[in-house]
Amino acid sequence: MADFVDGNAGPMQISGGKLKSLRLKAGLSQSKFARLADLDRGTVEKAESGRSVSELTVAKLARALSMSLESDITAEELILDV
Repeated sequence: MADFVDGNAGPMQISGGKLKSLRLKAGLSQSKFARLADLDRGTVEKAESGRSVSELTVAKLARALSMSLESDITAEELILDV
């Protein structure tokens, strides 16, 4: 995560569908996922709807998914290709 988050990037758009699919695969509600990611549920909802979120939020979401799925999910995998 430290390599990805440099603080220089602006808002990022991630694949909300992919994020939701991975969250459901992990068997997590939005609330539980938000707690694991140290975010509020509204931020998870925002990300899953495809709206832009911060670079730090993307990194936290990826870390929480990696822990929940016991798989290496990177922040880069969640970002939409523009």
